[in-house]
Amino acid sequence: MSDLGTMENRIADELNRTDMTSHARTAILTAVKHFEGERFWFSEERATASTVASQEWYDLPTDFRGIDSITVTINNNAYPLIERTYNELEDWNISSSTYTGYPTDFAIYNDQLRLYPIPNGAYTLTISYIKNLSSLATATDTNAWMVEAEELIRSRAESDVCMRVIRDFERAQGFKLLEQEALKRLLRESNRRTSTGFTRRR
Repeated sequence: MSDLGTMENRIADELNRTDMTSHARTAILTAVKHFEGERFWFSEERATASTVASQEWYDLPTDFRGIDSITVTINNNAYPLIERTYNELEDWNISSSTYTGYPTDFAIYNDQLRLYPIPNGAYTLTISYIKNLSSLATATDTNAWMVEAEELIRSRAESDVCMRVIRDFERAQGFKLLEQEALKRLLRESNRRTSTGFTRRR
């Protein structure tokens, strides 16, 4: 099990520098932010919520980053909701603001979920989404970026420190190549798990 402090120490060892701790942490967090938008198996999540009669807006999961799909269960049958733009639902709501029924469509706006029609009862929503991993603030903090994606994040952080702090551009390029190889391996693993059914295809 790796954590933030372990990665910082390894970066210091591999750069053969003892004065890079703060730079290493900054580079690690920057690397994490850079890859947060990529799809990996460890960032996929599913959550459930219940609708409330006459309630149009719902909070998204606290770790929500991006939507994959939403289904609604009605009479023990699950139906996919159709994603719409906020403006589409706004137009429909203006023309029929009091209409309620089984939800068929949704939009994401201002970090909230909007349903259409406005639910006429309690139904179970299953939300499949990309999540933000737990934050990294102290040396003992860990998440999948420190474990499954350890080499990816470490290599990018080392390249960043060499490029921006040490000004060793040749070493920076070497770490960049390691980063690219690590990214390819992670994407292959994500595709493998998707194609064999371990994770859900978008």
